[in-house]
Amino acid sequence: MADVTMPHEHCWEIRLLGGFELRGPLGIVEVTPGVQRLLAYIALQGGSVGRAVAARVLWPDVTPGQGAASLRSTLWRARRVGPLLQAGHTTLRMEAQVLVDVADLEVSPARGASGPSERPRKAFSLELLPDWSDEWVGLERERLRHLELSFLDEEVESLVRHGRVVEALDTALRAIRLEPLREASHQALIRIFLMTGNRSAALMHYRALVRTLREELDLGPDASTTALVQPFLPPRRDDPRPRERRLAAGHVRGGSRR
Repeated sequence: MADVTMPHEHCWEIRLLGGFELRGPLGIVEVTPGVQRLLAYIALQGGSVGRAVAARVLWPDVTPGQGAASLRSTLWRARRVGPLLQAGHTTLRMEAQVLVDVADLEVSPARGASGPSERPRKAFSLELLPDWSDEWVGLERERLRHLELSFLDEEVESLVRHGRVVEALDTALRAIRLEPLREASHQALIRIFLMTGNRSAALMHYRALVRTLREELDLGPDASTTALVQPFLPPRRDDPRPRERRLAAGHVRGGSRR
């Protein structure tokens, strides 16, 4: 989980990674499921969302009027908890003193820093609201997965640049486990193998990738992936028969189909 610290005693914190948790100045605060979902939804939308949108998403199975009424009731309960939300006529906003753990994941480690960041390894260790089945939560989980892959790409580059090859290899493998069919992650691993002189491992991984892509997607690898190992692939075997005989054999086979 992202390590979010409270800058002063009046701050509130919402944790969404690993499960919903609301912390106030005096510790954990229990709130109703409706308030949980309202706070989580606004937090995952960047801290601001239209009232009508929130009502439609959070209460999809009722009429707009009923959804608006449910939203008003939930807002009333949230206000009783503490200074968490600003409720305008058309917009709902999270108060500035409310910190959200997921928001910390949005800030990418600076490129060219003194060393690789430890955050990608730690920050994504827990699933977003694992017990929630809402469609909007699933979409956010997918967004965070792509965000993690982006961070892992940056981490591999940084680790290689700083000579930490073993850690770079481990990070590339983590990206592959997260998205097994993503060729960019496989390319990074093959480059690491080749950089360390391990051509056999690079070829073995390339061939395993080719089999996986054929079995799962009925596709071949991208040309840029093959180009990495092309100098080490065995030459293609041409038909040893003379060209005239090959052409004749092809003519006979073609004629037999007519």
